[in-house]
Amino acid sequence: RACISLGLFCTFFAVPIGIGTGFIRPTVEWRPFWQLPFILLGIFFFTGIPEEFIFRGILYNLLAKTIHGKHRQWIALAISSVIFGLAHLNNHKPPYIEVHLFGFQYPVPWVYLVLATIAGWFYGLAYIRTGSILAAVLLHTMVDGWWVYFFGGK
Repeated sequence: RACISLGLFCTFFAVPIGIGTGFIRPTVEWRPFWQLPFILLGIFFFTGIPEEFIFRGILYNLLAKTIHGKHRQWIALAISSVIFGLAHLNNHKPPYIEVHLFGFQYPVPWVYLVLATIAGWFYGLAYIRTGSILAAVLLHTMVDGWWVYFFGGK
């Protein structure tokens, strides 16, 4: 399921939006292939597990229990996905929009925000459909691994 979600996310969202906005470009200097397992392990333990524990394990579950109504799971998924996207505003990668707030001007990497929000939706779907945080962690690891290895992301 994680692989299917990865394929859907990359095919219909990440790659078209990223390339269309100039946010991503295929790297011409791939890392040696032997580094890929170490990259994936690092992402798994230091990004996938902590972020999915916070955003799906704690935040989504808290929202799903707090919100009432027929569509509470989808509302909780949408809110937790947007918060996940907002949590990635510290990644300064153009293009930007300028946001004026409290007399200050902030450059907001809007494509990163949109892609992280969409990714959060897919990570949440993996969690909801399997009932396992591990599925979300694996999907997150694969998306970030794809980004680092094929597009030179950091």
